[in-house]
Amino acid sequence: MGTQAVRRQINLNSPQAVIPVTEIATVDVPYRYLPFRVTVASIGTTQTIWTPVVGLRFRMKGYNISTPSAGYGIFRQAGVASTAFQFNTSAMAPGTPEVVPNISYAAPTITAALTLDASVAGLVFTGTVWGTEEE
Repeated sequence: MGTQAVRRQINLNSPQAVIPVTEIATVDVPYRYLPFRVTVASIGTTQTIWTPVVGLRFRMKGYNISTPSAGYGIFRQAGVASTAFQFNTSAMAPGTPEVVPNISYAAPTITAALTLDASVAGLVFTGTVWGTEEE
């Protein structure tokens, strides 16, 4: 059984909106995609991977990350106590990427950068973070 096209006529004297105004959603803010490659020389020496525009804060919506050595990464907001804004990646096997596509971590402080630390000195991380910048 085939499908049948529906033919609609438009009354030019009284045109109707194609989409009712009540059904139009707000426009999403475009995501920023920030690739990175950083080496954490020693534990506690963070590397900046995202600096938002002055007056805005980052909201990290996802990331992918990998390292050629065993260990894990620690995302932090720059300039705050180490545990005020912190979350760890999973323990990663060498060369096995971790992809987390659906999170929502907002920086508590405006204009603060997102940094990356490591569980082991000398880890090299490559990956991408993505998200938005907001007030």
